[in-house]
Amino acid sequence: MKHRFVLGLVAALGLTVTSPGLGPSAGAQQAPNIVVIMVDDMRADEMEWMPRTRRLLGQFELTQFVSNHPLCCPARAEFLTGQFGHNNGVRHNPETDPDGLTSMGGYQDLRDPDNTLATWFDDAGYATSIAGKFINGWYDYMGVPAGWDRFSVLTRNTYAAYDYDVWRDGTTQTYTDLHNNDFVTEESISQITTATDEGRPYFHYAAYTAPHGYSDPVTDEWLQWPVPAVRHEDLFKGVAPPSRSAPSYEDVEGYPVTRVFRARIRALQSVDEGVGRIVRATKSNGTFDDTVFVFTSDNGYLLGEHGLRGKNVPFEEALRVPLLASGPGIPRGASAKGAMITDLAPSLAALAGVTPGRPQDGRSDMFAAGGGWSQILIQAGSDKHEWWWRGVRERRWVYVRYLDRRTMLFDLQRDPFQLHNLRGKRPALEERLRTSLP
Repeated sequence: MKHRFVLGLVAALGLTVTSPGLGPSAGAQQAPNIVVIMVDDMRADEMEWMPRTRRLLGQFELTQFVSNHPLCCPARAEFLTGQFGHNNGVRHNPETDPDGLTSMGGYQDLRDPDNTLATWFDDAGYATSIAGKFINGWYDYMGVPAGWDRFSVLTRNTYAAYDYDVWRDGTTQTYTDLHNNDFVTEESISQITTATDEGRPYFHYAAYTAPHGYSDPVTDEWLQWPVPAVRHEDLFKGVAPPSRSAPSYEDVEGYPVTRVFRARIRALQSVDEGVGRIVRATKSNGTFDDTVFVFTSDNGYLLGEHGLRGKNVPFEEALRVPLLASGPGIPRGASAKGAMITDLAPSLAALAGVTPGRPQDGRSDMFAAGGGWSQILIQAGSDKHEWWWRGVRERRWVYVRYLDRRTMLFDLQRDPFQLHNLRGKRPALEERLRTSLP
């Protein structure tokens, strides 16, 4: 297997990557069940509106958890492989040029797609399943990817609240009355129940699309906000978006920040309910005490900070995402250690005593009390070039170098809102950070 992990980066940082299988519960007699709950485009500060999830899964929190490639497809590819985009092949979401050719991203660019987290757990005897959004660029004609025992994923109108298609192990079904989030919850409970009845440990991936925006299935108009379940439509009428009070906030022309924000936190309510229902299901079937739960998002989202909306930019609102975990082998409390989405695969494998099938760029200790990165590689591809920008994030410093050679340097300790670019004012520091880039 070809692997182009940038060992020079690790050496430059003076870091080591712990070996898989050495996690807190390695060697335990009972292999833990694992449930990963991932949402789409959720900011870290939006956890405030998810009380059940905080209460049920907040045994351990990583307060500085980073989506180091903050865009849907690259982040999910990192989760599935434990590798950076330059090693797994996915640098961007799938894009189509005028000639109809895709470039630089999507599932079709994933190297060795039959060697993922699912195959590692499946080979180790786990019942593996997914419900919800898989990865951008996968289409049903490609069939069930290797490793998934049960595969129920959204296809047509993936982000629509209603009127969407689900491809379930080869059969397409249209849903018109069941909210997208409620489908993911119900299918997750069904898959977990089936695995429990089979008497196998299970690895389940509940992939919600909230609070991502969507295209209206009737008008095909792209909306900047999600549609919540009907029962949540009238919530939070007086809540103001926190972004508006940030010193970095600027109005974005034509972008209704307040409406978007309220729609986002309303859409997350059915996810919050879903987390509660999934947890209750594991208690009912007797597997709760043996189950590790992880809650996170693929990337964050800017709501007017720096005059921007969206993601794939090197600002904290796009990089920072929530990470909560609970269950056997998980410590208690909060940790500000350096951790990123690329660490999820090796760390989950370590908890389960499962051997990854690829060399891992991530660390396997994100669920341990100590460890973590002192410096994290952050990067974003583009639809035409391998990299739009690349940088490094430390607890205090963020350094970024763009395709056009522009650079940014921010002091997160003194300037947490990244208002003052220190480019050229700390040459020795800039040189140290620059030379650590691959």
